[in-house]
Amino acid sequence: EPYLLALSRFDIQPEQAVVIEDSARGFRSAQAANIDCIILRNEFTRDQDFEGASAYADSHAELPEIIASL
Repeated sequence: EPYLLALSRFDIQPEQAVVIEDSARGFRSAQAANIDCIILRNEFTRDQDFEGASAYADSHAELPEIIASL
């Protein structure tokens, strides 16, 4: 629901948004809202299931290029 609420408040469609997540729970929430999701890998969640993510990043520095490519 958090992402659906954000879409509503910004009055945008899921295809106009992108989510950056580092946890499986947040990723599932983005998927449920049909929003593209970039996974920002970290040492704590690296082994969680992120199958179906739009992209993966190992650092914040990679995000602008990845977002531009979506």
